[in-house]
Amino acid sequence: MTYKTILFQKADGIATVTLNRPDSLNALNSDVYNELYDAFEAIEHDDAVRVVILTGSGEKAFAAGSDVVEMQNMNTLEIQKFVATIRKASKKILIA
Repeated sequence: MTYKTILFQKADGIATVTLNRPDSLNALNSDVYNELYDAFEAIEHDDAVRVVILTGSGEKAFAAGSDVVEMQNMNTLEIQKFVATIRKASKKILIA
């Protein structure tokens, strides 16, 4: 799969997942959470992967946290959906 907010590489049993939104200090928006879920789903089912490195691009921050720019215009239902997406991705990262 091609990602637009993360970089995903596998080599020699090592998977490297890089948050790739350096202009926003790698703020975590819906796209990032969905792509993290997808990448860690692939890692979970790949017996060749023995180690996972989660890192961030840029020089200022690993991740600034959730993307408040995306969140500022959300209504209650959209916030609930966003939080569900965060939980889903977080759980997948912990399991993988």
